[in-house]
Amino acid sequence: MVKQTVIVLNHNGAKLTEQNFKDAVGRRWAWKMGKLARAVGFVVGEWQEKAVQIELERHNYEVRLAWLADGRDPKREYWWHVTELTLDHFRPSPKWIQDGIDLAEAKKQDAIEARGLKDLAERLRQQEDKMRMLREVIAEWQQKGEIGRV
Repeated sequence: MVKQTVIVLNHNGAKLTEQNFKDAVGRRWAWKMGKLARAVGFVVGEWQEKAVQIELERHNYEVRLAWLADGRDPKREYWWHVTELTLDHFRPSPKWIQDGIDLAEAKKQDAIEARGLKDLAERLRQQEDKMRMLREVIAEWQQKGEIGRV
C-alpha cells in the first residue's frame, strides 16, 4: 500500500519514496494508512509494475469481501475509490493535532497525580510503620512493667 500511495502521490507531483514516506506524512503514518487502506479500492493501471497491480487487485478483492460481509450495498464495491491522493490525506488536521496535545497534557497530569498518590501512600506506610514500632515498644514496656517509670 505504501508503494501504491507513493506512486499516486508522485503522479500528483510529490517527491516521495518508500524511504522518506514517514518523514513526509508524520509519525502515525502506518495507522492512518491502515485505516484508509481497509476502506478503499485502489485504481489498478498499466503505469504500475505488475507486482503492484497484482497486490492491488488482491487488496481490492479483500475490501470488496469486507464490504459485502458488512451487509453493504452490492451495487457498490468500496467505501471510497481512490483516484486522487494528496499528502493532505495523511497529514494531521489542526483538530487532530490539538487533540494530541490535549491527550499528552492529560497523560502528564495523570502521571503527576499518580506520582503524588504513590508518594502519599509511601508516607502513610512509613507513619504506620512508626506507629507499629511504637505500639510494640509500649507493649514490651507494659509486659516488663516499665511503663510506669517512663
